[in-house]
Amino acid sequence: MSTRTFGTATITTPDLDEPGLYLTNVSTLDNPRGALQDFTFGDADLRSLGLTDTQLITGRIHSVRAQRVEFESLNLHSVEITGSDLGAARWNESKLTRVVIRDTKLLGAALDGLVLDDVLFENCKLDYTTFTKVRSTGPVAFAGCIL
Repeated sequence: MSTRTFGTATITTPDLDEPGLYLTNVSTLDNPRGALQDFTFGDADLRSLGLTDTQLITGRIHSVRAQRVEFESLNLHSVEITGSDLGAARWNESKLTRVVIRDTKLLGAALDGLVLDDVLFENCKLDYTTFTKVRSTGPVAFAGCIL
């Protein structure tokens, strides 16, 4: 695992390039079992992206553009989201652990009831984003973000 330090806060980030780790390309994040592990998903223009009661474990989401985003009880563990436009996402009652969100737009997003543990927002655009009942159980950093 790799770490990043911001002042006195040290954030553990996912190491998705470690030897022996193979991420499988998937065409959807939806899984009938409710869990997706060791995956990469990206280069997608979507009208709608909705996930409920889902766990995404050890994966990479990149270059996803979605007009409507709704996440409910979505738990991310060791996930990296990069270069995406998730617009006015509605993200409720979820937990993010060892997550990096980089170069991503969440303009006008509503983040409600999230639990954040070792989460890094880097170079993100979060204009008009609201954080309601968000709890931090570990370090959280906003580096180079527009809030």
